[in-house]
Amino acid sequence: IVHLADPNDARAERLASQLAGQGIAVVRAKDGGAALINAYRSVIVDAFVVADPLPDLYASRVIKEIRKDDRYADTPFLVLGNDDSGDIEGAEILDSADASPIVDSFGDLGTDRERYLATAAGAAEALAMSLTPAD
Repeated sequence: IVHLADPNDARAERLASQLAGQGIAVVRAKDGGAALINAYRSVIVDAFVVADPLPDLYASRVIKEIRKDDRYADTPFLVLGNDDSGDIEGAEILDSADASPIVDSFGDLGTDRERYLATAAGAAEALAMSLTPAD
């Protein structure tokens, strides 16, 4: 799951489509305030991608606020910057809006998430078996 904060509709849709093609869900916000709300409501996030600047906040401020939440201590932050962005502490500035560096930033799935996926797969299989008519 990637949280994307970007007011540029064309760029955001293109990036979301690339990520979706790799099985990655995208939660999008068009401004910093909505990005903060999305972050605080989320359970699992693999990466944050934030355009700089946003209509209401700079990417650096959004990142600083989200980093206050311990859940995101190890979550990668990537910035769709411009010539004025400069370095942003705790974030990687992307040269282009492409899915590859975002996917490359993901760490291994944690043990808890792997167990969750295995449990979900087992439950889906059991449900499918219970719905199959007996001979």
